[in-house]
Amino acid sequence: MSPARKRRRASMDAQEPNESQWSPAQGMQAFRRQQRIDRSFRQKYVDTLSFRPDEFQIQAMDALEAGHSVLVAAPTGAGKTVVGEFAVALSLSSDSRAFYTTPIKALSNQKFADFRNVMARNESASSPAIRRLILMRPSSS
Repeated sequence: MSPARKRRRASMDAQEPNESQWSPAQGMQAFRRQQRIDRSFRQKYVDTLSFRPDEFQIQAMDALEAGHSVLVAAPTGAGKTVVGEFAVALSLSSDSRAFYTTPIKALSNQKFADFRNVMARNESASSPAIRRLILMRPSSS
């Protein structure tokens, strides 16, 4: 291993002390960070899932909740849809509109049905969120 690589590895190991090495201030900071996460919309959303999201999904959800835009590029089946569904739920929880795009018409129809079913369970009849969801699909020509 080259000396430069050894220095990088040593600095990476030194950057993150384990919990037992934290100062009281670092411990309080971690506690407060965890409290924010526990009360976040993301945590409430994750609690409804039947699985534990991957780290890239959690990072994308946190970025969305912080008001940032995200681009998720991952292989088919990796879980991009979870991030998209979270973005829709987050948007509709704040009375804004959501745009959800799909590459094929059949998938658009399926996602619309899925969203409608979920929202029918979660929404009161007086505030139908499904009207604020716009599905974008390719033209049939």
